[in-house]
Amino acid sequence: MLEHDSTLVERCLSGDQGAWGALVDRYSGLVYAVARKSRLPPEICDDVAQIVFATFARQLAGIRDRESLAGWFGVVARREAWRARRTRQTLAERESGLEIDPAEPHGRDEELLERAAEVRAAVAGLTSPCRELIQWMFFSDPAPDYAAVAAKLGIAVGSIGPTRRRCLARLLRVLEGAEPSKG
Repeated sequence: MLEHDSTLVERCLSGDQGAWGALVDRYSGLVYAVARKSRLPPEICDDVAQIVFATFARQLAGIRDRESLAGWFGVVARREAWRARRTRQTLAERESGLEIDPAEPHGRDEELLERAAEVRAAVAGLTSPCRELIQWMFFSDPAPDYAAVAAKLGIAVGSIGPTRRRCLARLLRVLEGAEPSKG
């Protein structure tokens, strides 16, 4: 028999991991579908789902309408998918501004080397775990998968995406001069 959402929420609040699993099973398809509808790649959809369920866990006690959580999950998933899409677009726009005009071959190598040195210096100035995460994920050859990164850093696989996003945002602020290089 299918338990009501309100019953599962009460069980979650009392620490019942089975109830948490039941809620995740019940709503993960909805959350993922909302993220996919936003035309996000699968790995970003996974990040969106992770954020939505983490938000749910933080706000669990304060959720008023516990009878049907579908609306809550739908709204939060749409907001997070929109936020992820906007972040991707912003990063793409910034990256496109970093492109070098191939019609100007003079100084191209020096400019690339300068930028690479700036990025490496900014990464080196970050504190752990951001520095380690970025170095491990972006400067390792071959690039490791999430499981290897999680094992190396001692964090959950599901937290890699959100942590990576925060660390890259911090790195971007450092590179733009909006934040001192301290992590």
